[in-house]
Amino acid sequence: MPAGESPFFEDPDFADGKWISFGQPDAVCGIKRPDNLARREVADRVADAVPNAKLIVVFREPIGRAVSAYYHLVRHAHLPVKPLSDGLRDALDSYDRGEESPLSSVIGYGMYGASIARWLDRMPSENFLFLTQRAVTANLDDTLEECCALIGVRFARSWRPTDRSENIGIYDSRYLGLYRFGHRLKTVRLGGTDRRGPRRNLILRGAGSAVTHVATRLADPGAKPPALDEHVRSRMRAIYHADRQILRSLVPPDAIDWSYDDGDTK
Repeated sequence: MPAGESPFFEDPDFADGKWISFGQPDAVCGIKRPDNLARREVADRVADAVPNAKLIVVFREPIGRAVSAYYHLVRHAHLPVKPLSDGLRDALDSYDRGEESPLSSVIGYGMYGASIARWLDRMPSENFLFLTQRAVTANLDDTLEECCALIGVRFARSWRPTDRSENIGIYDSRYLGLYRFGHRLKTVRLGGTDRRGPRRNLILRGAGSAVTHVATRLADPGAKPPALDEHVRSRMRAIYHADRQILRSLVPPDAIDWSYDDGDTK
């Protein structure tokens, strides 16, 4: 697997057909790209291009996922810096208006039921493994063994995990804007997409990298997102409760470990 995410099935990459020559003929090869689950065009493209692909889906409690996604999109200069509840209120409004944008994706990418229904219309259910983030964290050995069984390789229990996280966000509001500024310096929007890529100007790219590094070092790694406004949280509970009902009919019961029936996440 490549170290980073691979947008093979998104524009403009899809036209390049990078998946055709990807990997080695005598190896099982894979990519990771969370956006694939929710992007409407990707299910059709994967089903047509690699119909025998195996897909591992890891669900995260949707409200927590939305909070994390909001900070990620702000940090990477897709959204402006705003207080969390204000930003999520804007995202809810954008989603309700049916917009397709990074802002609406904060909510839309957590609509797992709608996304999985779209995928199962194109791919057989036996091609999928559905996991929860909590299950992966609690028992990594067992979940890795399940993944290996799905893709047809032997699981070596002699593997050694790393203690270093590859996905550390910045929730310290004092330095979120600084990181965003640095990211804008080192990247440029890719034409016709909602993605950003590295600048060709090495001076600006280097300066931006230095700024993001400083922001990361200065930010409190233990900072947590603030509590959500209750009205915003209530709107999110309602929309994700309805989608959970759809998801329950599509995936095994142990693939869902959250509930909004009592007003709280579990």
